[in-house]
Amino acid sequence: MDANKAKVLSEIDYAVQKCCGLCKYSHISLGGWGVCNLHKYKHNKHTGEERQLSVNQFGYCDKFELDEEKASDLHFYSKLIK
Repeated sequence: MDANKAKVLSEIDYAVQKCCGLCKYSHISLGGWGVCNLHKYKHNKHTGEERQLSVNQFGYCDKFELDEEKASDLHFYSKLIK
């Protein structure tokens, strides 16, 4: 990354937030929606087994664990994940 760009990002305290899109438990489609492989629930309208929880790529919960492979797509910006 350009040194001047990195300097400005640092000066403005730029951060990439933890989110489902970077979590090892998520499976997100191109539209930004997906499922969490950790959290499940029983749907009130349907019977049967528990379902995976629908999530948005920008969402977050306290069970977040960084997926290093997903973070690698951010290149330099992966160092800015807070």
